[in-house]
Amino acid sequence: MEHDIVLGVNQTVCQAQELEYVLDTTPCDQCQQPALFFSTATRTAIDIHLDHPVLLHIVVSVHHCRACHHYFRAQPPFLQPGACYTHRVIDKAVQSVVEDGLALRRVPERLARDFWVQPSESSVRRWCRAYGAQYDFE
Repeated sequence: MEHDIVLGVNQTVCQAQELEYVLDTTPCDQCQQPALFFSTATRTAIDIHLDHPVLLHIVVSVHHCRACHHYFRAQPPFLQPGACYTHRVIDKAVQSVVEDGLALRRVPERLARDFWVQPSESSVRRWCRAYGAQYDFE
């Protein structure tokens, strides 16, 4: 379900979208044994669109692993655990530095101008470090 939200002065129009990522069973994130559906929980995340940001309200499944007695949430493929920005936002930030040669401190301003989202400079630095750690430069 999608909703357009109109806010007051000096605020941004955004779109709200409700998503469900509910699985019947998924591998346990600790022991990899099948874990059955137990209940649901919600997450909130921010995604980008050409005209405005998109606020995602995500219902995820909570699972219980009988093998190790562990409860955990299913992880949507477009979000990192505990993240509030989607992979699309992270990719745009890293591309701005790696491909466009933009200074790290300028990336939040660019994303705010082009996509109406403004992650912190420290988040951009962390994302670029994680991107660089994937490669062996020797």
